[in-house]
Parts: sequence; C-alpha cells; structure tokens
Amino acid sequence: MVYGSPDAARAAATAPRVQPQAGQEEIDLKTYVTGIINKGPEAIKIFSTQLSRTPYYSGKPVTKLTPKLLKAIENWETARLTLGEYRGNIDRSAFLVESIGEAKGGSGGSGGGPSTTIQRRISTELEGRTVINKIFEDLLGRGPTKAEFDKYYSQMTARQKAKPQVTTYSGGSTNAITQTGGPDVEEFLFQKIAGTDEAKSRKVFGFYDIFKQALGVD
Repeated sequence: MVYGSPDAARAAATAPRVQPQAGQEEIDLKTYVTGIINKGPEAIKIFSTQLSRTPYYSGKPVTKLTPKLLKAIENWETARLTLGEYRGNIDRSAFLVESIGEAKGGSGGSGGGPSTTIQRRISTELEGRTVINKIFEDLLGRGPTKAEFDKYYSQMTARQKAKPQVTTYSGGSTNAITQTGGPDVEEFLFQKIAGTDEAKSRKVFGFYDIFKQALGVD
C-alpha cells in the first residue's frame, strides 16, 4: 500500500493498536484512549505527534492526556464515524493514516493553509417522524398520513444532503476552527407545512410564536 507521505507511512507502522480482534465489536472511544494512556507517556507522545499531523489537533506533542488533546481526539472520532455512515466502518488506525495523508495535500505537519471537512447528518426515519409529527400537531392538530410523512421526510433528507456543515481548520501557529452551514430542517419543514391550504385555513401561517413552540424554543 502506498501512503501519501513519509509521515503517513510512519503512522501506519506506529499507530496505536488498541483495536478488537477479528469477529469482535469495535471498542468504544473511552476504552481506546485509556488503552493508549495505559501504555505510558511515550505512547501518548507518539499518538499526539501523529494526530498533530492531521486537521484535528494543532497542539504540540504531549506525554499525558490534556483537554486540548482530548477534544481533538473527540473531533477525530466524530469525523471517522460520520464518514463511516457512507463508507462503512473505518478502523481507527487506518483512519489516522488517512487523516495524515489528507492534511496539507498529503504532506502532513503543522502550519500551512486551511483544511476543510464537509459533514452531512441525515436524519433517520424515527428522527424525522419526531420532528414532522410535532409540526403537524402544532399546525394542524393532527399527525401526518403516511403519504404526507413520506413527502416531508424526503424533503427533509434532501435538504440535509444539500446543506452540509462545513468545518474549516486554519493552519499556522494558532488553529482556528470555523463551522458554517448545516440545514435548518425544522424551520424549513415548518414553512412548507404552514404554507399548505389546510394550515392557512386554520389561520396559523406566519405566527412565529407557534413556530417557536413547535421547536421547543422559549
């Protein structure tokens, strides 16, 4: 296998191997991090050095777990799991190598220009039903039919796909993380449903306080 940089190749050889054996379920993040910590200061230093060559950690290598390192690990894990929703499970060691290769066009290291991650969070049918049912009850005093649910759930997921959350990690000595986008699906669906003839006949269209109630906003 060819890696994007010498750093990535070294990561493949030295990435912490706290993964489950074949046929076992993947361990949770807390167990994974604890496994690295239990290996001692040198293992933490190696891991933090590797993570600093990814878009997720801008700190210096450390020999003990710090709040900044922990936050970076959590962001790294979130990105891995989100990507896994589309590509299937990604081994943490493999994802570390991939993250190093992705940083700065595969060169690794700190500094340089920004790196961008695009994340899409698509609601499950159960999550969609919770939102859609609530809006229907508040606007129309009833739940949606199956056809109505299918229609609005389709619109909901289409908007989530079209409006991903974009996270930009700056380079340089100070790392700044900027998040933009992400779909406002509750408001989007509220306006769609409130614009129907049935909702207009109930004279609720345009009442923002009803919308706030639908979202549980004070």
